[in-house]
Amino acid sequence: MIHVECAVPIRAKRADAWRRLRAKIEAPQRFMPSVVACEIVE
Repeated sequence: MIHVECAVPIRAKRADAWRRLRAKIEAPQRFMPSVVACEIVE
């Protein structure tokens, strides 16, 4: 199992932030340019 933690700049309400976060998890390749920092833990 690979665990990925990403810090992404989000300026939104909590519900919208969760929706965006879910979208990032489901389609990460679309959001990679907006990722600030990423840490992968195996």
